[in-house]
Amino acid sequence: MAITNVTSGSALDSVTTTLALIAPTVAENDIMIACIYTNDNTASISTADWAQIRQDNNTATMRGSLFWKRAGSGDSGSTNNFTIAGTTVGFGVICAWRGVARDGNPIGNVTASINASSATVTFATLTPSRAHGAVVAIGLYANDLSSAGAIAGTDPTFANVVDAETPTGNDASIFVYWAVATGIATGARSFATGAVASVNIGYLVELLAQNDHVGSSGSDGAINYPRLNRQQL
Repeated sequence: MAITNVTSGSALDSVTTTLALIAPTVAENDIMIACIYTNDNTASISTADWAQIRQDNNTATMRGSLFWKRAGSGDSGSTNNFTIAGTTVGFGVICAWRGVARDGNPIGNVTASINASSATVTFATLTPSRAHGAVVAIGLYANDLSSAGAIAGTDPTFANVVDAETPTGNDASIFVYWAVATGIATGARSFATGAVASVNIGYLVELLAQNDHVGSSGSDGAINYPRLNRQQL
């Protein structure tokens, strides 16, 4: 079963210590990714029900946080509370994919580009750990007057699924793209926002397909994959 993008929830912003993100319409075993921006790098995010992919700071005005969750029977349209350490602007969205690994950790390799002030969001190259699957590109941008330009390059070709900005004055944008992976390195990628230069973070996240064997996470946070025999390939 090939990985497909299901849908995305509505992007929501908050200036309280709780960011209540609404899940999109999902089926059981869909993989949801929560993409969260806070405009204070001390405003770490925590949640009891989601697994952290990573959190990163970019100057004093930006923190990016990514989490994943495998959807259960009651998760369609559910409210998911993410606690923000400190009252600041939080902005987030939940996206979902189908056909992702149903057991273990469905997240493969991840890259992050902590970018200086620029009107372009860049992504460090990602080499997939499998010959098939998907790659999700997530851009967090410290300006609310922006737009999702096309990501340069064609292998894979990324399609945009989220282009969201906060109300004027909160200065935050979230962009989400995705593509079916071909198994080769993506190469360095970028897209132009059409906005004024601002600090930004670009993530590439590999989703492992349902028929991939998923390994366990080691103590250092790296995912350890067992060797496959011929019958498993």
